[in-house]
Amino acid sequence: MRETNVSAISRTFVLGAGFSAGAGFPLVRNLKEQVIQHAQILPRCKAWFEPGNGGFEKGQFYTGLEVVDPKGSLQFEEVLITLRDHLKRADGWDPCHRTLDALRDSCGQLLWKKQESIGRVPECYENFAHYWIGAYRFPGRGSAIVSFNWDLLAEKALTDSQVPWAYSHSRSAISILKPHGSINWNDHLRRDLKAEYSGWRPIGPDNKLSYDASNPLSNPDRDDINPDFRCMIFPGDRESAEDDADLQKIWEWAYKAISEREAIVFIGYSLPEYDGFSLDFFERVSVGKKIEVYNPSKEHLEKFRRLFGHTALLDPSKFEDSKYARRP
Repeated sequence: MRETNVSAISRTFVLGAGFSAGAGFPLVRNLKEQVIQHAQILPRCKAWFEPGNGGFEKGQFYTGLEVVDPKGSLQFEEVLITLRDHLKRADGWDPCHRTLDALRDSCGQLLWKKQESIGRVPECYENFAHYWIGAYRFPGRGSAIVSFNWDLLAEKALTDSQVPWAYSHSRSAISILKPHGSINWNDHLRRDLKAEYSGWRPIGPDNKLSYDASNPLSNPDRDDINPDFRCMIFPGDRESAEDDADLQKIWEWAYKAISEREAIVFIGYSLPEYDGFSLDFFERVSVGKKIEVYNPSKEHLEKFRRLFGHTALLDPSKFEDSKYARRP
C-alpha cells in the first residue's frame, strides 16, 4: 500500500546525480565528454586547446589529459583524482594545471547552462515537491535533504512550490545540506575578502561559505570573472571533511538531520568507493534507520546491500519512476 501521509514517517533524502538526470543534468558516466566539449568554447579555456599552446603539440589541455588518462577510459571524477595526485609532485609548468583548471571551470559553467535552461521543472520534480509541502508543516519531524549534486534542481522544485528551505540545519524550513558545495556558493569570506555586492550571506551559522540569499537561483558569476571563488568540492581537492571547518559544519548538520528522522532514502546515489568519508558516515548514521534505495544500476544496488544488509529496500528504479516522483 502506498503511503499517502508524508508525516507518517520522517525521512532524510540523499540525492546523487541520478536524481537530477530526469531534468537533463549529466550522469557521471557521460559528464567528462560534455565538460570537455563545453570547455573548448569558454574564453578562459579556449587557448589551452590550441595545438602548440605552451609549446605542446596537442595543446596544454589534451597533453595534460593524456598524462593522466592515456587510454581515455577514466570517468570525470577519476580524472580529477588522478590529476590532483599527479600535481602534488609536478612543477608550475606542467600542462596538467591547465587541464584541471579547464575541467573545473567548464563543469560549473556547464551546470549553470543546464540550470538556466529549466523554465518549469519536469512533472516528476513537481510531484516530489508535494511531499515537501506536507513535510514543511512539521520540518523538524518531516523531511530533509542531503545532496551531493552541485546543481540547484531540488532548490528550484521547492521554491516553485513555495516551500521554504535553508542551506543549514533548520526547524523552520526544509534543510538542503550540500557537503560537496554548490554552483551558487562562493568562498570569498574564507579568503578574508569583502564583496562589493551586499547580498551575500553565510549558508548557515559559524560557516564562511556564502550564497546570494536574495536570489539564490541566479548565477552570481555569469561573466565567469571569478570562477575560482565558486565553491564546488571536487574529488581529490585539498578541502576535506576531516580538516576543513566549513565542510565539517555541513556534515554536522547532515548528522543532525539524519539522527532526527526515521528513514534514509537514497535516490540516484552510487556510494562511490573513492569517497571513503561518506561511506563511513552513512554506515555509522544508518544504525536503527529504515533504508530505501532507488537506483537502476544492479552494481550500485549491490554496494548498498553489502553496506546495509538485507533489511534495506532496494528498488532498481530511476527517480522519475519511483514513488517519490508520483503525486501522493
